Amino acid sequence: MMFAIIEQPLNIPRLVSSIKFPRIGLGPRVVGYFMNASQIKGLLESAPTTARGAGQDHCMNDINAGLDSPPFFSVNQRDTTHFGSFWPVPRVHLQIITMIIIIEDQVGFDQALADAGDKLVVVDFTATWCGPCQNIAPFFKTLSEKNTNVVFLKVDVDEAQDVAQSCDIKCMPTFHFYKNGKRVDEFSGSNQAKLEELVKTHQ
Repeated sequence: MMFAIIEQPLNIPRLVSSIKFPRIGLGPRVVGYFMNASQIKGLLESAPTTARGAGQDHCMNDINAGLDSPPFFSVNQRDTTHFGSFWPVPRVHLQIITMIIIIEDQVGFDQALADAGDKLVVVDFTATWCGPCQNIAPFFKTLSEKNTNVVFLKVDVDEAQDVAQSCDIKCMPTFHFYKNGKRVDEFSGSNQAKLEELVKTHQ
């Protein structure tokens, strides 16, 4: 378990966080964001001496134990607890998750393909105004959680128009599948069964 107070939302995928330990009058703030274990570790190590204690030591142990694992965590639980004589603070449970990478431009897209190496890369070309895109989005997220050896990317065609144009996207949702930087398959439509089948086929 990790105990901390989240002061502000984190910017994904840039992962900017402000984690502080308890002070009087500060109640539970925001949950449901992502944070990077190594960044949290550094912030906690530099926390003021007056904020340190058994609670922080417990937290540091948990973070250090998780640094060898995938670095992305999600806050999925909150309640209130005490650290001995410490005042109440929110308790958050950090759970390792698989993250869908949001692509903002062609440079980011090319880099994501290069970073994937020989792993399968599945790209979801989507739009906020597209009903079928929103319908299949939860299933796409579930696939990313089940297939940790696959890289999942999401491209908003309005936000990353250069990527949509270079990939010749004509309708949404469209899914592209890459291996070693080369496209190996694609299809359009919100067909969950086909999406899952192609993920299994190309892994």
